[in-house]
Amino acid sequence: MNYKGLKRIFDEIIGMVIDEEDYYDEIGLESVFLIQFYSKIEDLMSYSFTEEDYMEINYEGTVKEMLDSILSVLKK
Repeated sequence: MNYKGLKRIFDEIIGMVIDEEDYYDEIGLESVFLIQFYSKIEDLMSYSFTEEDYMEINYEGTVKEMLDSILSVLKK
């Protein structure tokens, strides 16, 4: 999949997840959807990401920050 196609998918996912993430943050629970989402992203990355690429990804921030860091690695 090319960068533009992946970015479009990420943008759609961000739109679906941001409100849900805020809701779960407010009530202090982890979203099952977000856990599954992170797992799927890791599956996708395992096909083409090197160990160095993984080191550049921001797993500590928001979903948007993580996706932005993945996209920045893909731009290289």
